[in-house]
Amino acid sequence: MSRQAVLDRLDEGIVLIDPLGKIVEVNHVSIEIFHRLFQVENYLVEVIDQHVNQFFREVQPLIDAIENNQMTKLSYHRANMYYDIHVTRLGNRLDDLFLVVWKDVTDKTLYEKRLQEMAIKDPLTKLSNRRAFIDKYNKRDKDAEYTFLLLDIDYFKHFNDRYGHFIGDKVLQQVADLIRQHFPRKRCRSNTTWWRRIRRFY
Repeated sequence: MSRQAVLDRLDEGIVLIDPLGKIVEVNHVSIEIFHRLFQVENYLVEVIDQHVNQFFREVQPLIDAIENNQMTKLSYHRANMYYDIHVTRLGNRLDDLFLVVWKDVTDKTLYEKRLQEMAIKDPLTKLSNRRAFIDKYNKRDKDAEYTFLLLDIDYFKHFNDRYGHFIGDKVLQQVADLIRQHFPRKRCRSNTTWWRRIRRFY
């Protein structure tokens, strides 16, 4: 079995780079990755013999690792696609190749982000929850000034009982939209927090 056939059987993207920084070999998975990331169509023309400074110009840490002869691990993401990249030198001679392995961790990363969001965001309003508020409060700069705003929806329990929880949820979502509109993140440094518990207590 040829080396190329072995490389094409791997699940990770494999790139071999010569000591001059030119790409000399890639496997099928890496071509799929580069097509998604860099719109590569013809790997023989657009990848093979290309210099890393040009081809990976958007991945500067990878270029730095090659130029500095460093074995390293780094992360790269673009348009909701996430990759772990490992850079290794195959041997210790000056004419040895660099092995660059691209591993797609998109599903794992998005799942972790979703879990993180579920832990700090209210599922209905998508605003930060009580846990996120307390965490941010505990990490606040003790010397800085803060303003806390407590909002109450008048007669919300009466409205909720009369029209039902489905309509009540719509009201909460509308209020959340108003909060985002009037307290945008770029103008308000604080973490706007909404407690759905208001439905049970008011």
